Amino acid sequence: MAKVETFTPELLKEHLDKANIKYDQKAEDHFVLGFGKLFEHNPNTVLQVMVNRDQSKRQLMIHCMIGKPVPAERHDISLAACNRWNAEFIYPTVFIRELQAKDQNQQDHRLNVFFTKSAIDVSKGIHNEMLEVFLRNSIGAARDFFNWINREVEGGQPAEQPQGAATDAPPTIGDGEFKPAN
Repeated sequence: MAKVETFTPELLKEHLDKANIKYDQKAEDHFVLGFGKLFEHNPNTVLQVMVNRDQSKRQLMIHCMIGKPVPAERHDISLAACNRWNAEFIYPTVFIRELQAKDQNQQDHRLNVFFTKSAIDVSKGIHNEMLEVFLRNSIGAARDFFNWINREVEGGQPAEQPQGAATDAPPTIGDGEFKPAN
């Protein structure tokens, strides 16, 4: 039987190091992971994954962001597609978030970016196998959503369902160029 341990940032670091996943620790409970080569429509797209605990330290959350902003002319169709996904699928929760960014001339810009969100209760602890499954399923489900939304928004064939499922073979992780968030 697997040993349930109290979740700590050290436990996550140990797991990430053992799995050879590159990360940048931003704060005690905030890690940024970088992945590449996960997307069928653009193999050079980098997925940024933020792993952190909520203020109460009860939930471990994974937010995934794709580095490609939503074009302004596609905002309404993108938002409708996110709503359709959330109505039809339980996992992950998806949304569009507005971010502030600076261009190469240090001018402020607002960008709308797709995010996915997954969470698990760790208040009673977690075992290593469950932590691995949660990480892989969350990242795999984010990959599936981003592939699906690309087909929906970029004029590809509308997808009735995502082309993969979080329970499919997990993505290869740890490859590709890692670009820490600023």
